[in-house]
Amino acid sequence: MLGKILSFPIRFILFMIVGLLAGIILLLNRTVGMVCAIASHIVKFLGVLVFSLLEIACLLTFVPDIINKTADRPIIEYVIFMALILLVIALFYYLPNFIEKLYIWAELAGTWLWGAAKAIMFWDKSHLYVI
Repeated sequence: MLGKILSFPIRFILFMIVGLLAGIILLLNRTVGMVCAIASHIVKFLGVLVFSLLEIACLLTFVPDIINKTADRPIIEYVIFMALILLVIALFYYLPNFIEKLYIWAELAGTWLWGAAKAIMFWDKSHLYVI
């Protein structure tokens, strides 16, 4: 009991630091993270649409040149360029999944830090069990 009383100023300072960090993470996650999670679906649609049209335009431009052998560059450059466009399409396609996972992990981290702050303040490990 005496240890709890003597360590209160240190525990209070640690509680304030960890609690503020948890509050900042949760605040940013519930505002900016939520807006990014919603906006990522719009960005996914527009990005996949634009780059798919670019892929089709590249195919319509490069394939006749390759077939007629009038291409002024090696075929490998065309293949690499098309693969990069497909990679960008895949990145846009999986962007909402990545943002949603990031949102969930930030929520979990903020909640765990708030539990850690309460555990520091009340000297009780039962606050650490979030899940």
